[in-house]
Amino acid sequence: MDTIEFYKTDIDCLKEIDDKMVIATKYSEIDWKADILFVWWWTYAFLPVFIFRLLRKKVFITGTFNYYVPKGEIDYFRRPWWQRYLIKGAFKLATNNILVSKKEYDMIRRDWGCENMSYSPHGIDTEKYKLKQGERGDFFLVVGLIGGHSIVRKSFIEIVDAVSLLISQRYVVKLKIAGHKGDAFDFFSNYIKKLKLENYISFLGSVSVDEKICLMQNCYCYIQPSKYEGFGLAVAEAMACGAPVIVSQEGELPTLVGNSGFILNDITPLSIAKVIKTVSELSNIEEYSKLSRQQIVDNYDVKRRFRELKNIILKG
Repeated sequence: MDTIEFYKTDIDCLKEIDDKMVIATKYSEIDWKADILFVWWWTYAFLPVFIFRLLRKKVFITGTFNYYVPKGEIDYFRRPWWQRYLIKGAFKLATNNILVSKKEYDMIRRDWGCENMSYSPHGIDTEKYKLKQGERGDFFLVVGLIGGHSIVRKSFIEIVDAVSLLISQRYVVKLKIAGHKGDAFDFFSNYIKKLKLENYISFLGSVSVDEKICLMQNCYCYIQPSKYEGFGLAVAEAMACGAPVIVSQEGELPTLVGNSGFILNDITPLSIAKVIKTVSELSNIEEYSKLSRQQIVDNYDVKRRFRELKNIILKG
């Protein structure tokens, strides 16, 4: 869990509250004698939440809820009735539910009328993900698993089609894709070859955190026009590194980006191509770079997440 950024951030915070905390990845590892239970995700939370509340102990749950996601694979409303019952039951029983999405926080509060909830978005380590001095590179960057679900959710095909459209208009674009080569890699790489884009699109495969940061610091612009995004951690990381970003209007992305980036009207190759061209021709790209960075420093710094989690947990 320490290798995944948002888990590591919260774990580091929890260790400041209690350095003897126990991390459990299955029910049998839970310390039932603990005074506080902190849970990521509601899906399988009901049993431990019920037991801890029965013992009059405090329970906190955090994460992306996937409440109403019409363009996603599944959301709360498309789950079987018994799953909805258990998820909602865990939510109602918890001492506090810490939502990372303002959009989901507002929807659930409106629909369920719950008071046992807080809004605290993910935090980015802005000393680790930081701006690099000097000019930015000349390539656009995409980060994500090249797997069946991921390439659909993050609109990889639409991005490639946008690049193809620009190349056909003799407008040269360089795109780098970083991410594990999953079960859709052969299909995706063959699709790029079919469009004769091998000279414009390169696969970097899996990269280390340091390599990812270097790419985000050096790319001209980061692209993530997701069909759904509960938060958009990679977008926030890129912004902290000073990358201007192109994103969709889905999920939490508009709140995350604010006025610092470029938000698409729709997720089509034509729309993506138009914005890529617009961004490529900007004479003040460094100003957008500074805006991206400042948006994260001002609103999504990891120190803010630390303060809010501590305050919520200690007040109970």
